[in-house]
Amino acid sequence: MQALTVDGQPLVATLAPGGVLQATWPTAGLAAGPHLLSLVSSDLSGNVATYSITLRVDNQRPKLRLRSPQHARARTKVRVSASVLDIGSGLAAKPLIRFGDGGKGRGFRLGHRYKRPGRYVVSILATDRAGNSTLVRRAIRIRPALVKAHS
Repeated sequence: MQALTVDGQPLVATLAPGGVLQATWPTAGLAAGPHLLSLVSSDLSGNVATYSITLRVDNQRPKLRLRSPQHARARTKVRVSASVLDIGSGLAAKPLIRFGDGGKGRGFRLGHRYKRPGRYVVSILATDRAGNSTLVRRAIRIRPALVKAHS
């Protein structure tokens, strides 16, 4: 006999060929945090074995904040930064910053020079180790570069 439970509640499992116990555990609706998965097994003689592990569920997207100026000049360095908080599984990689003109990079603080005036959309994508993602966008207006005066 085998009994599989999650947090004390039964989980439907099947015994596959080779004695492998299989179960599907949909975690999308569960609260974030630790959950106890336990398997109790017994043989015909009454010997009982219990195996328990704690699994951490992370269904929360990272919290992400984008900082950039609203206006800048062409050919001057524009600084963009990302603040990320993920208390669940942690980030899978540094945030991906796209500058809207084809330029991109990974990091928390990046600088970029726009060659031409125009309206661009800066975006930051942060993904945690559980696969949860957050995308934040902000428009930035790039004005023409200042022309140096000749004396």
